[in-house]
Amino acid sequence: MRALKSPTPLIFLIFFLMLSSFNVVYANPDLEITVGTDKQTYSSGELVNIYGDLKRDGTPVTDVLIGLQVNDAQNKIVSIRTRSTGTTPSPWSITITELISCDQSGNPKDTFKRGALAYFKVRVKNLNTISERDVTVTINLYDSDQVSLGIAWIKATVGPGKEFWYICSIPIPSEASTGAAHAFANAYNKWPKENGVAYCGEEAVAFTITDGTSSTSSNDSTSPQYTSSEGTYDLTFRLRSKSALGDHNVYASYYQTLATTTFDVVWLFTDIDRNGKVDILDIALVAKAYGSEPDDPNWEPKADLDGNGIIDILDIAKVARDYGKKRV
Repeated sequence: MRALKSPTPLIFLIFFLMLSSFNVVYANPDLEITVGTDKQTYSSGELVNIYGDLKRDGTPVTDVLIGLQVNDAQNKIVSIRTRSTGTTPSPWSITITELISCDQSGNPKDTFKRGALAYFKVRVKNLNTISERDVTVTINLYDSDQVSLGIAWIKATVGPGKEFWYICSIPIPSEASTGAAHAFANAYNKWPKENGVAYCGEEAVAFTITDGTSSTSSNDSTSPQYTSSEGTYDLTFRLRSKSALGDHNVYASYYQTLATTTFDVVWLFTDIDRNGKVDILDIALVAKAYGSEPDDPNWEPKADLDGNGIIDILDIAKVARDYGKKRV
């Protein structure tokens, strides 16, 4: 074997700098997190129930925080929340010290009209007095019907013992349900889908969505109370009336453990590619998979429209029957 020469000081310095830029993540073989949904497919406007558990060597792990993130088929965040596997633990490093609904100047306001912008002010503090912390702060807006209406977020670095605050806006869709609504603020070291960790339990603020014809506030200031069985967690939200079609990815994160699952949002099952219309591309997909079964390389499960385990003429006939239909 050819002997290696000793590196020069310059090469050694470059090598050291390269190593110092790596962010190495180690898996924890003792921990196991699971995540699932109550159904594999949903229609727009349906409730989605997410659930799972956390175990260490087969024993439920209680009183810890699970970061949950749902991204649609276009990789846009649909919902991002923090749940506990029992009692919410005390914050570590970062805590949310304030969350209010407000106007664009930060003055408290608890009523917003459909079709307008809702503003929120959030303040976070670094509890560590020695080290700075990178934080991703998210706000998830829900109406009275549990529809996840939108997400706002910001990334920041907070110095030792310091606070920072920001004001964000989230559009309230014209189809949003009126009445008591809530916004949920969370703080992570990075996105849950990247195995991010929740710094603290989520904070909630209540406000009212109106149709603009009445100035009367029906705001319920009571924050939603969350409880779970030991070692388990769950989350329920409703899809918007015209959700993105296709596979949605769910990420559940704790420490160095990440679990994922998917669910499909459909309007017509014959829209194989989930582009909102039944066209020649869908017929082509069924034709390409024609004759295939689950173990075949050209198998396309979305094309097995009658669920009989084989792509056949009946599946092609179903697509042909709906040919030309469009999502409205």
